[in-house]
Amino acid sequence: GARFATARLDIDLPEGYPTTCGPLVKVTPGGLPEDAAAGAPSLEEVVESALRDAAGNEALFQLAEAVRTWLFDHGKLPEEPKAPTPEPPEEEGDDLDVDSEDLDEELIEALEDLLAGDAARRKELRRIRGLAPQSAEQKAALRRQLKMLSAEEREALVGSDSDSEPEPAKPRAPAVKLAPAQVECPKGHELTAFSARPPDYRKFDGDEYTCDLCGRDGEYRYGVYHCTKCFQQGGKQFDACPACGGGGGGGKPKGKKKR
Repeated sequence: GARFATARLDIDLPEGYPTTCGPLVKVTPGGLPEDAAAGAPSLEEVVESALRDAAGNEALFQLAEAVRTWLFDHGKLPEEPKAPTPEPPEEEGDDLDVDSEDLDEELIEALEDLLAGDAARRKELRRIRGLAPQSAEQKAALRRQLKMLSAEEREALVGSDSDSEPEPAKPRAPAVKLAPAQVECPKGHELTAFSARPPDYRKFDGDEYTCDLCGRDGEYRYGVYHCTKCFQQGGKQFDACPACGGGGGGGKPKGKKKR
């Protein structure tokens, strides 16, 4: 809310107040702005005026009200700058994160190995294992166990986790490399060897084709002979399997659609 200056009133009530004399008042402003009441009566003048108006009567209430009104009109203070909101302290993170989908079970097993000689904590780990997997209750219980570890136990736990070797990546099968085609399409075009779906078929789905010589289905990854000229000259699809295109097969062209 708004802030206002203050004023201290030191009042002495002489004998005969209020019938024959008024109170003796000393006013001491507190925190008034430098330009307060510019062009208006000062606070001291307001006090003197209130005492004159109340001559012969009880003047204290009227005096206090006059001072309060003057402070409200002329003693408003500028707003204090807001103190910056302190940032919450960062939580100390655990060396092991129990928020991943598969770490809880691994962490329980690692803790059981680490705490093999502590029957009480191993009993608690068995209880944690029985909680709903990945539940908030299980994660909270595991965090409590982590915080109970000594520095040596934590170091041993983190070390055992980092020592585990990642699974080696499975080697990719090498691409099939076909020999040059030994047959031609019915129009006499030379066939081109591919080890994947030919670029002409980039808009087609599927990884299989039908050999237009023997009629058998094949997979592009095992190689295919394709006539690029037929496709360019009218969208004709002509393909041959490795056996037929390499000269080891034969048969009447069938020209089936690709799948």
